[in-house]
Amino acid sequence: MDSKISEDVVFREWYCPIYGRKIDEALCYEIANIGCDLYFPAADKPPCSSSEAHEQCKNCPHYAEWD
Repeated sequence: MDSKISEDVVFREWYCPIYGRKIDEALCYEIANIGCDLYFPAADKPPCSSSEAHEQCKNCPHYAEWD
């Protein structure tokens, strides 16, 4: 069985105050769910503590969409 990745990939980016730049929706989602102790590559690791990042996410309108 062949698997095919869609060529119609859509990146959705939002400004993240934690990183001070736009980030992709997938990273945004992972940061918002930081309580699950997910592994972040060094370049994507939040520049603050996990609990501080999660508190900032709770004030974000994008986080509210998922809640």
